[in-house]
Amino acid sequence: MLAEGARLYVVLSVCDLRLTTLQDTLQPLYLSSSQTKTSRVHYLIPASEPSLNLCANIISGLANRYPTASILGYNGKGQFDAKAGHIAKLYSIQRYLHGPAGKHEDDLVIVVDGHDVLAQLPVEVVIERYFEIMGRHNKVLADRFGLNINEAGRKDIRQSVLFGADKLCFPRLRNEPQCWAVPESFLPHHVYGKYTQDRSMRYADPKYLNSGTFIGPLGDLRQVIDAALLLIENTWNATSKYRNSDQYYLGKLYGRQEAHRTEMMTGSVPRTKGSRILPPQSHFGTDQMDLHIAVDYESAFTATQCANVQWMRNIAFSSPDHKSVVKKNNPKKQHPFKPFTVQMPGNVVSALTKLYEALDYDQPASKWIREVKLGTNIATGHIYPFYHGTCKKSNFIQRYKDLWIYPYAKDLLEAAAKAKGSLTQQMVDGRWWIPARNSPRDQLGGVFTDENDAFVSLETFCGRYLEQLVPEMAS
Repeated sequence: MLAEGARLYVVLSVCDLRLTTLQDTLQPLYLSSSQTKTSRVHYLIPASEPSLNLCANIISGLANRYPTASILGYNGKGQFDAKAGHIAKLYSIQRYLHGPAGKHEDDLVIVVDGHDVLAQLPVEVVIERYFEIMGRHNKVLADRFGLNINEAGRKDIRQSVLFGADKLCFPRLRNEPQCWAVPESFLPHHVYGKYTQDRSMRYADPKYLNSGTFIGPLGDLRQVIDAALLLIENTWNATSKYRNSDQYYLGKLYGRQEAHRTEMMTGSVPRTKGSRILPPQSHFGTDQMDLHIAVDYESAFTATQCANVQWMRNIAFSSPDHKSVVKKNNPKKQHPFKPFTVQMPGNVVSALTKLYEALDYDQPASKWIREVKLGTNIATGHIYPFYHGTCKKSNFIQRYKDLWIYPYAKDLLEAAAKAKGSLTQQMVDGRWWIPARNSPRDQLGGVFTDENDAFVSLETFCGRYLEQLVPEMAS
């Protein structure tokens, strides 16, 4: 749980940007009176320059009412140059977390890659969903240690930094703990079919860390990023194949944490055998082994595309009670199939209805919500807030055009640019949530960059791509 006075940050990762200087315009801590708790949301995208995919990402966030994105590492040089390697995003995030982010350690940060991630659901759903997901993860972790939630919390045994999940360990270094020491998922047995846990990746439970999307409190996330960069400093090898992979280093932190947790529970790390290795303590440069890292087994935060395509479907929730009946089996799921239902959560109905009703369309929202198709992991039953296009990139723009926002993009952007006040319709975790920074009034919104703290309008930053991404502008 986040404490009073916390703020929320959302980070997205990419590679470059630009113009108009502004001072850091952080919102006041309270909406109206000293009795009202508020927290702030920052939307951060480590990036170096505009691209078609990045602009699709930015538009999907603005349309879903995320705060104006702060682009980190824009025109980055040296260690902040994302074109030179993925680890540049770690340096850009660290610079932000130790500077403009402030000192409120209970603030929340979301990080997603910029060139292959799309926001599908409104920001208020993500805020609520984060606390729901971590509640499940913390219950499972406490059970593993034979503790109740309160006892686990007192012992600082907890999960707070949530990463996306892969079905395959990458880089494929099977002897390193990030590939063998991580726990199995808590998903129901055979949720992906009778061959779950076999060698076919499509049937496997996702349990390996994917660094393309993550969310967590500022203080805990700062420790994770600092630990990753310390590991890089202590083990840098200019000839290593994976020297510039942020996922490689973050995965090593997760593997070390899970090996440590196993040792705490059993007194040993039983799966060390043959050539399996535990990196020496000197590689990490810190005694802190538990960084409160978890991975999103459920696609409740992010759906990673690789080996999940068969389970990711755009479906309409057309029944009066907002359910969808899945009638078609996955041809690869080799066991008897029975149609089943997936429920659209009430907060998703409410959040989408709010955005649609801000537009001037004749179709009633109650009819529209039953026709709109949403990307859903039909194995886990979650409508995912973020889509992460791992493995295959060529279909990314088509994925963007399949989003519910696409036909209404211009109107949604204009409505978002005028929006004020709380990002949520009710208090979440005992607080209201507001954007971290006041954006200059602009017709379609824009982005902040960390180059002289500049605001750039969307038409300036993404001008060359808008006709491809906003159909009303093309016509």
